[in-house]
Amino acid sequence: MMRKLLHTICVNAAKLLKQITAVINEKVRNGVHKLVSILAVHNTVMFINMLLLLLMIVAIVIWCLFQHCRSTAVEISVVDEPPPYSIDTPASAKKSPEKNKDGYKV
Repeated sequence: MMRKLLHTICVNAAKLLKQITAVINEKVRNGVHKLVSILAVHNTVMFINMLLLLLMIVAIVIWCLFQHCRSTAVEISVVDEPPPYSIDTPASAKKSPEKNKDGYKV
């Protein structure tokens, strides 16, 4: 009798564990599906962020190159005529230094 009771308790416990396992498996399966969908959305958002970051880096590099080209173009266009006392100036065009009454150069 005790043996039959113990057998019945073990069978009922096994059925209960089987039901609990089925419920847990269903919950885990639903949780995994939700997690997979959340991760898919997260990966998409991160991919878009990386593309935007790459676009910003390219825009900054292009802007820097444009600024560099603009600054060198301005430096080249500033030189319109040679300085007054350059090597190319003929000796006759140079003025002699003026002296004040004491004889010192001004």
